[in-house]
Amino acid sequence: MEVENNLIVWEFVIIAKLDNIAEKVPPEAVNLIEKRGNDMNENPKTTQSLTSCQCTPCKIDVPPLQPQQIEELQKMLTEDWKVIDNHHLEKDYTFKNFKQALDFVNKVGDLAESQGHHPDIFLSWGKVKLTIWTHKIKGLHRNDFILAAKADQLLTTP
Repeated sequence: MEVENNLIVWEFVIIAKLDNIAEKVPPEAVNLIEKRGNDMNENPKTTQSLTSCQCTPCKIDVPPLQPQQIEELQKMLTEDWKVIDNHHLEKDYTFKNFKQALDFVNKVGDLAESQGHHPDIFLSWGKVKLTIWTHKIKGLHRNDFILAAKADQLLTTP
């Protein structure tokens, strides 16, 4: 059986890995998922647009992204997102006044609730700073990049 071309097996592998039942997964399937990345911290080269993805629950035993994975995912964000010490993402937004900044913060809050992933938010007159990382793993996860891309998308949607 060609594991790579069988979506049903691929879904089973992901579910099995998430449920910690990898011993029931065929060895060739385990090798395939490990080549593609760690659990849901999948290889960014195979990902779709970040804004079309959903944040997924992260388990404490999932390792943070490796520098090369971070670099690939960062390319999918606008260039004003900064990766700090391969640990967290930061971006400063500017607005014409406090009300616009506050409206953006409220939209980010709604987004965070819908994604189950919450950034640190700093609000001041005409400025918002978002800092994003996955606290559970003390580093960056694919979810952080998804949330960053979706936060930027809030500026282009009514």
